[in-house]
Amino acid sequence: MIRSDLDSESFYDVLGLLPPPHATALDPAEIRRAYHAALLIHHPDKQPRPKQPETARSATVDRIIEAYATLSTPNLRAAYDKQLTGDQHVLKLLHRISAQADKIDLEDFQSGELCLFHREEGGADNDITNFSHHSPSPACVIKHVWYRSCRCGKNDAYVVTQSMLEQAVDHLEWSIDPSGQLFKDGDLLIQCQRCSTWLHVMFTEFPA
Repeated sequence: MIRSDLDSESFYDVLGLLPPPHATALDPAEIRRAYHAALLIHHPDKQPRPKQPETARSATVDRIIEAYATLSTPNLRAAYDKQLTGDQHVLKLLHRISAQADKIDLEDFQSGELCLFHREEGGADNDITNFSHHSPSPACVIKHVWYRSCRCGKNDAYVVTQSMLEQAVDHLEWSIDPSGQLFKDGDLLIQCQRCSTWLHVMFTEFPA
């Protein structure tokens, strides 16, 4: 299962600075000026802004302070730059995979009880490495799942559990349809357990 927060603003974005590799020549004074400019724009006491919840304003200022503390400290900035470069590579890869993946509705999956095996004891549902219709062994857990075959020939190549669906929409706000029903439209990106093919699993979640 894929769910990533890599699309959030980097510390360089927060301060209005160019990210690596363009930012290698930044000096402390330039970072400090960018920090003060960002505070003037976002701090509720410095700029007239529409009234909004205190938590939203505090989070914005806290993010600016965190960005400055990281980028103005050489060893923290070096570690952050290394992480950021890796994250950007992962993000580009995920975008490419997402663009190429077919979209399949969850209703087009089969459902039933499968024996799920985990990579290690106590693994989460999204750590599934194998599954079986056969009798359970001490290493597996019986779960109600949705599953689908892949064009590579593997049966039950894509497996979706209820907890995977809940995680995929956990960060989304509820919408309301014309009849007043609450719902969340989810999109779960999963990979075949044999080949490199990925699918977007489209589904709608309703309140319990």
